[in-house]
Amino acid sequence: MTLETDESRLQCLHNIIEKYFEKHSPVELNLPGTLIDYVKELKGVVSSYREGVCIERTLLERLRIHCITDTQDIFKRFQQSAAYKTIEREEITIKTQEELLHQTGMNV
Repeated sequence: MTLETDESRLQCLHNIIEKYFEKHSPVELNLPGTLIDYVKELKGVVSSYREGVCIERTLLERLRIHCITDTQDIFKRFQQSAAYKTIEREEITIKTQEELLHQTGMNV
């Protein structure tokens, strides 16, 4: 998706705010205090947008960097969890079963 026009950037910004930064949204992101204020500024941009006002392409850069960093941290912690280790064992079991079925010619 290219965001060449201010209107398309505005719509994208509105969708992102609504989906990830509204209180109690299903996929609400946890943000540090410094970014909470920034999101308030972004909401102001959306609510006060007038045609002819430029919406910078880099407007969401701080949030993008935070989301990437946060996601990487969450995934690293998930990899250390018992749930992840269980999933790994189950995947190995499934692969082993598939290999045995294939070796015996019983695979479908």
